[in-house]
Amino acid sequence: MRTHDTTPYLIAPLHLAGPDETVKVLSDRWQAPSYGDTNVYVHRSAGQLVEALHTPRWAQSACEEHGRTTGGEPERGWEFTARNAPGTTRIWRAVFAPSTPPELPAALAHAVVRLPAMLGPLIHAEPTAPLAAAGWICDRGTRENTGFSPDGQAIVITPPHRHNSLNTALDGSKGNTTQPEAKTPCGRDAGGEACTERWLFAAQHACKQALLWFALADASAPNALLRALCKEITREEPVPRNEIPGPETGPVLVHRLR
Repeated sequence: MRTHDTTPYLIAPLHLAGPDETVKVLSDRWQAPSYGDTNVYVHRSAGQLVEALHTPRWAQSACEEHGRTTGGEPERGWEFTARNAPGTTRIWRAVFAPSTPPELPAALAHAVVRLPAMLGPLIHAEPTAPLAAAGWICDRGTRENTGFSPDGQAIVITPPHRHNSLNTALDGSKGNTTQPEAKTPCGRDAGGEACTERWLFAAQHACKQALLWFALADASAPNALLRALCKEITREEPVPRNEIPGPETGPVLVHRLR
C-alpha cells in the first residue's frame, strides 16, 4: 500500500483527484490469476463468486492502436461481476471507467470482502444516506433522481425504482436545474445478457457538459455495496496522487508533500 511519504501531492476532493494506477485497489483477500492483458481476481463472498477484471491503461492504449473496440460497451478500467458459479448468469455488475479515482473501485472491493458482516446491519439501510449526510442536493426528475455534490460536479443518478428513496434521503434540499446529459445505459451487454437498471456515479467538467469519469452499478447489487460507493464519492479527506489535475477539472485543494 502506498503511503503519503511516497507521493508528492495530496488532492481533495476525491471526485476531482483523477486516476492513479499506483493506488492499490484490491486487498490480499482476492485471488489473482491473470489472463492476457487483463488481470482477473476472484473472491467468494456471501455465497456469490465475485470476479474483478482490471485492464491497465497501457493495454487499453494498445487496443486503440490496433483498432479494437468494446462493442459499444463502456470502456473499463475495473469491472466487478457477481455470479452464483462460473459461467452462470450474473447477479450484479459494476463497471468503472479508466479515469475513475481508484478509491471508488477500492471501496467496492473492500465492501465485497466485508459483505457477510455487513448484510445484517445494512441489508435494509438506505444506500443514499451518505449523500444526505454530506450535504448533497437532490434534483427530482420525472424518472431518475440525481444527487449533486455541494460543488455541483459530482453526481449520483438512481434508477426509477429508487425515485422515492433518494427524495427521502435528501429531504429538505433544493433542486438543481443543471443536470448533465448523463443517461443510464441499458439494452444488452457484450456478452448478450440483458442488463438491469443501473446507478450512475460520475463527475463532470467544471466548464462544459462532459464527464471526467463515471461508474455504473447494477441496481441488483447489495445495498451495502451501493452504500459504500455513495459514502466514498462524498469523501472529503485528501488522497495521494503523483500528478495535479489539469485546470479544466475544476477547483481542487493541493497539498505538496515533497
